[in-house]
Amino acid sequence: MITFRTAKKEDLKEVFQMAVEAFFSYDFFGNYEKDYNKRWRFVYEMEKICLLVNFKRNQLIVGEENNDIVIVIALHEPGSSQAGPLEYTLLGIKSVFKGCNFFKVLAFSMMDGACEEPIIKLKKKTQNFYYLHNFAVKKDFQRKGYGTKALMDYLSGYIKEKGRGTLALITNSEDNVKFYNKCGFTCYHRGRVKSLGFWLRNWAFKKVI
Repeated sequence: MITFRTAKKEDLKEVFQMAVEAFFSYDFFGNYEKDYNKRWRFVYEMEKICLLVNFKRNQLIVGEENNDIVIVIALHEPGSSQAGPLEYTLLGIKSVFKGCNFFKVLAFSMMDGACEEPIIKLKKKTQNFYYLHNFAVKKDFQRKGYGTKALMDYLSGYIKEKGRGTLALITNSEDNVKFYNKCGFTCYHRGRVKSLGFWLRNWAFKKVI
């Protein structure tokens, strides 16, 4: 049985590692680093930035089974504070010092922002807006119903308890498109995004809860 709770500081290292394993093969990261060993460091540092910002400013939630973290959810709630460019830049500089290529860190950050444009537009005209900024299931637990349970049971219930709202997200994986359709989300935007010479497919989904 999965139980959900707010992440603690002592969870972060495990959460970062889990996210790397879940997202390592995604095109979003493969675009920027082809070398296996270098990509591992790159994915780790980029996921660390994303999850650390959410831990500090938004909701970072973990799902556990038998005391093992198997799901991580980074959720922006209505009225939650957003990190500014300076905060992301400082974290990105730390990643460069840890061996990541500066141009690739910059390109990744700009692509991330470009992919989120449909989210920003929808947020401006939507009340009670929730953004699922990061959602990862531990690699060994994927395709076993854990992600579906987290979205349809836990997150839907969480938002209903808060007074209902609209939950939105983006994905760059065609496999994920099928998954979110199955979970009752509607694709309201699809296209290709270009940033600093890199191309990426991009889908934006929403669901009224």
